[in-house]
Amino acid sequence: MHRFFIDRLESDQLIVTDPVDVHQLKKVVRVRPGEPVELVYQEKLYLGELMEVGREAIFKQLKEQAVEDSGVRISLIQGYPKGSKMSEILMHGTECGIEHFVIAQMDRSIARLDPTKRDRYERIVKDAAKQSKRLSIPRISFEELSGIDFSQYDRVYFLFEGSKTPLATDSTDRSIALVIGPEGGFSDQEIDLLRSLPNVAEATLGQRIYRTETAGLVACVIIRDRLEAR
Repeated sequence: MHRFFIDRLESDQLIVTDPVDVHQLKKVVRVRPGEPVELVYQEKLYLGELMEVGREAIFKQLKEQAVEDSGVRISLIQGYPKGSKMSEILMHGTECGIEHFVIAQMDRSIARLDPTKRDRYERIVKDAAKQSKRLSIPRISFEELSGIDFSQYDRVYFLFEGSKTPLATDSTDRSIALVIGPEGGFSDQEIDLLRSLPNVAEATLGQRIYRTETAGLVACVIIRDRLEAR
């Protein structure tokens, strides 16, 4: 069953106004009047059926669906990579369950942060959230590493190949951040900064060396598997 994010709720009607989503409804997946669709509004899941579609798509609300939530929130602080790698990280990271992408300028980032790409990045995570049947669309922000407030997280792990400590988790952690360097890794100054923070721990993913576009995804899956299984 197809899933879409709702832009407006009026009485028992759920309304999609995003032109891209309306186009997908009409021309791509071709939802017909009376056809049931999963609809998400403010992290709640509804079952609805299409009433009409023009410039907006209007659905009749049939019922609210019960959904379990583990409460685990993972943020990815990603050193800005070159080329199309950030798009890949956003798409697959959304599928893995990342809640917040912090795209960070780091000392060894080859490319420079480009906030003009925000609209394209937000479209990528929205489409990935629909495809992976999530209840929320991840947030995206642009930061300098030195300007990030790490105290907002229960635990922060920065992963680099020089660490001897395996990635571990605490069962009480619910807000976790993963810090991944760009292609060239972290500078010595960045490592010193991260090591100086009270709730930050260094970690390794083992003997394998992962690319910047895969390291955060692997770590996210490991953490979710460990915490959500408890």
